[in-house]
Amino acid sequence: MMTDNNLSEIFLDEQYTQGTYLTMKCWGPRGFDFSLTTKHQLLPEQGTEELDPDDLYLVNYRVGTGQQATIYSLTRVGVENRLRRDSFSFADSAANEAIAVGLGTGQKVFIRVQAKSPQAPVKQTLTFTFLPAGFVQAFKAIDFCDLR
Repeated sequence: MMTDNNLSEIFLDEQYTQGTYLTMKCWGPRGFDFSLTTKHQLLPEQGTEELDPDDLYLVNYRVGTGQQATIYSLTRVGVENRLRRDSFSFADSAANEAIAVGLGTGQKVFIRVQAKSPQAPVKQTLTFTFLPAGFVQAFKAIDFCDLR
């Protein structure tokens, strides 16, 4: 399907964990959102149909030295009609904007994933650090998701 919408993506590697990255996905006039992909299987093999990432995990973020905040809505990520069990998207516009502004102003972003359900495949708390290096240049290169 052809579209004039900007559907570009930016990928930011996690500072310490190979195979973990933050993706900023443009959605044309609807703006953008972030998703987290890890080297861990975040969604269970069985029962995923009735369990959303919100049911399984509490996800917090912190921008620079600011206050920790909660990402209130997490959604599954699909690629080519296949569920990615190692990812979830942040369907929280305030969190997405705070993360983008933080990275755009040169601040590190920290994301913490904590299990809140016994059905969560990952039980240990995961903490990730994303550096702002290259974010502004990448955002310019994708024409700021056409938000200007």
